[in-house]
Amino acid sequence: MQKLVLMMTAMVLAGCMVIETPIVVPPIDGGFLSHDPCGPPCFFGITPGVTTEAEAREIMEQHPEISNGCEDFDFSKEGGMRGIRCYNKYGLRIGFTDDVVGGIGFRPTKITLQQVLNAYGIPTSLRVGIVSLPDYPLRVRMILCFDQISADLILSDQDGKEFVVTGDTATASIGYYPAGESCVLPEDVTWNGYGAYPPAKWP
Repeated sequence: MQKLVLMMTAMVLAGCMVIETPIVVPPIDGGFLSHDPCGPPCFFGITPGVTTEAEAREIMEQHPEISNGCEDFDFSKEGGMRGIRCYNKYGLRIGFTDDVVGGIGFRPTKITLQQVLNAYGIPTSLRVGIVSLPDYPLRVRMILCFDQISADLILSDQDGKEFVVTGDTATASIGYYPAGESCVLPEDVTWNGYGAYPPAKWP
């Protein structure tokens, strides 16, 4: 839980005392649950497969809260993508394909899996992969595909041989892709409720 604590020092007749007043910082969900200013797969008016690069840049200029600390990147010569990455509270990433937004990624706060399931139902599929290096303790990651809203969710990484998912499991990042596309991969498995999921056996 993020808190901003404002320290106020008041001089009173009896002497000095410090008053600590906690200020609750609103959760950052990029509209994912709140639909403010728009819901998935729309982020602040930017929608993959719909919004052009020029439109996306103009929207970002109108919203300093998402455009602060941003820079362009271009890996197209190496076969990658180009776009914008931001080092701010949203951790925003926008990829461009043929001058159109091809994908969006950002980091939310305070979104649990139970909240996601309540809002959008069960995922289309999921996968668990090993993200640790060979000589390090095993660490796994779960990615959930929600094709019904053109979104994929990466849950917070866990230590161990399996990924144990509960209603309180936190969402680490959210990605949007164009409507009609799918993030399902051959190694994906179906949602089987809360519990332990082993890593996929990569081909």
